[in-house]
Amino acid sequence: MEDLRPLAKRVAEELVSSEFAVVLTGAGVSTASGIPDFRGPQGLWRVVDPSLFEITYFYRNPLESWRLFAARFGSLREVKPNPAHLAIARLEQMGSSRLS
Repeated sequence: MEDLRPLAKRVAEELVSSEFAVVLTGAGVSTASGIPDFRGPQGLWRVVDPSLFEITYFYRNPLESWRLFAARFGSLREVKPNPAHLAIARLEQMGSSRLS
């Protein structure tokens, strides 16, 4: 297996020296916390019709849409951040302290 430490060190150095940084993630960051994604093997689209999340459906059926959202997202109250979330938050804190 390739040693990725030199690459990780370089990325860290670039982040520390940059004035601005953006973190782009995919659904995998949150699935590690137990939040299912939309398209994966246990994704939401396997059990819920994706069209129910379209804005046109919301406009036609706002109450039903809010019920769907409450049922779907209300179950996420107990979810905790995983190490990736914490690392991203720490990077943000490090950058914020440099701006003051």
